[in-house]
Amino acid sequence: MRPPKGTAEHRAWVIAMMLEAARRANRPIAYMPRSAVIAMRGEGDRHWPQSDDWAALGGYARARAACVLELDMPSGDPTPDRAELGERRGVQRDLLHARRLERIVGDREHWTDTVSRLLLEGIERTHPRAPASRIEAPAYDGDREVVVLLSDLHYGQRIDPREVPGSRYGWTEAARRTAFVIREACGYKPSHRDRTTCRLLLGGDIIEGEIHGPTREADALASQLDGARQILTSAIAYLRESFARVDVVCAIGNHGRWPHAQGRAIASKWDGAVTVLYRALEAIFARDPGVTWTIPRTPYSTWIAPGGAVCALTHGDTVVSAGSPGRTVHTHRIAEQLRRWNSARAAQGEPPIRALALGHYHVPMRVCLDDGLDVVVNGCLGGTAAYAQGSYGVHGSRPAQVIWESTARHPVGDLRVVEVGCADDDASLDAICAPVVEIGGP
Repeated sequence: MRPPKGTAEHRAWVIAMMLEAARRANRPIAYMPRSAVIAMRGEGDRHWPQSDDWAALGGYARARAACVLELDMPSGDPTPDRAELGERRGVQRDLLHARRLERIVGDREHWTDTVSRLLLEGIERTHPRAPASRIEAPAYDGDREVVVLLSDLHYGQRIDPREVPGSRYGWTEAARRTAFVIREACGYKPSHRDRTTCRLLLGGDIIEGEIHGPTREADALASQLDGARQILTSAIAYLRESFARVDVVCAIGNHGRWPHAQGRAIASKWDGAVTVLYRALEAIFARDPGVTWTIPRTPYSTWIAPGGAVCALTHGDTVVSAGSPGRTVHTHRIAEQLRRWNSARAAQGEPPIRALALGHYHVPMRVCLDDGLDVVVNGCLGGTAAYAQGSYGVHGSRPAQVIWESTARHPVGDLRVVEVGCADDDASLDAICAPVVEIGGP
């Protein structure tokens, strides 16, 4: 149980938990960054230090120094032996080295910690927690998920408002709009947080790619993948601080193909640049057991919702296709293709799909089919681009992403369309997803 902040018991609890994290990682506490302490949280740990706990001790750096001092406490022996003196000196040298590293990155760490704390306080004010009597309820038992659908992000795309009036998109907008969605997800129904995990769906078209050939409206492919890595790493890390577990489910779109692959990807759709990005992100979080990954070779992914219902994710350009991006979504086509899919699953002895998430169409919507299936279609992050304006006559859009609550009773429950255009000039969001540092930059 987390003691009240500002008390001696709370300080002792934070130090004990940080030392336990260092023990689990088999590393000296002086060399444990904040992310490493967070990563050592186990599934059975109901309470674990967070930003506001470290803030109560003066910030993470001071909390870590207190841990080192705790280890360096004298044994009470007025004449310590040579081994004990050597051990003390080793701890002191580790602390001196840690302080040197802190001076190098001190300002950035300080402001990141400060802004994060202020953001959390702002979320508390706008989304107040339920009374303690409700939060004290049972420990996490996996009966709820906050599902975050990120697709059609088109990282690396550049939209010039002088060419496409009303649209603007580059790396600044990409990072801040993603951060805005992540912040909304972290503040979604906090009264149920002790019983909720996060399901992050990466539904394809993560990067702009070179589907239309090299163009001035998109960065080089290496820059697109590198920028996507930076933004999504920050986004997943931020989700991980709010949820006991983040289960990432991946699917491939049509914009993530290798430049030499022409035409629509029907076979070996997994063989694309975005699959490499997904595997890189998986490697980044490999030491955190609280982040799981589903990266299949099939052009779709499935997962089990809290109530046992089978859900599926596919981009929408193949497997289940129903129209044109920004113009048409034929729900009767989706229903017919899902029925055929479920018939094939029944023949193989597999349970039917009860909910389907799609990207590709850039029009956020939810469809409740007559036979009880739920279909969620995502929006896009960037808005109308020059290609859509010139090829399809699409002159305006409302960039948005979709999040929803999944429970045992409702695989697709309460749903929120998160419109992201308001995030572009909000510099506070840089504390969630830092500005992209382009290749060759500082």
